[in-house]
Amino acid sequence: MKLSFPQSSKRGFTLIELIIVIAIIAIIVAAVFVAIDPVRRLNTSRNSTRRTDVTAIVQALQLYTTDTLAAGNSLAGGVATLNSNANNWYRLGSANCTAACGPTGNTVTVTNCVDVSGQLVPNYIKAVPFDKAGGSATDTRYAVRLTSGAYEAKACNPQAEGAGGSGTPPDITISR
Repeated sequence: MKLSFPQSSKRGFTLIELIIVIAIIAIIVAAVFVAIDPVRRLNTSRNSTRRTDVTAIVQALQLYTTDTLAAGNSLAGGVATLNSNANNWYRLGSANCTAACGPTGNTVTVTNCVDVSGQLVPNYIKAVPFDKAGGSATDTRYAVRLTSGAYEAKACNPQAEGAGGSGTPPDITISR
């Protein structure tokens, strides 16, 4: 007796069908990538960090000044420089201090550098923040000044938030 098994028909995808499916997936991925606009999202995220940094700088300066003067003491170091030269912009750090600061159309002339870390760290701020896109402890890429009794801080290198990272960068300035 001879056993016979039914013939199975094996059907798979042809090479042409696979190429068409891969092409369709590539088109969909490209469309999603363009719709997401990663450059714009990265620039917006970095600018958000810059806004947080300048806010932290201004708050730390305010707290230090309030606590020091309330205790009957004199302001020291970089904070004393800011208070004695009101309305002058100073870059935070110790190097590259006379470069202009701010986006095109909103640049300010920087008088010099001022180092406030000795007064603010660690009691008022964990560390003086610096712009992650090229800043450092010696040149934070942030500028500060005292004007009309309020501290003002500015991000020197904001990035454009238009489609594909185009357009005019925003002016990131906080005053309190």
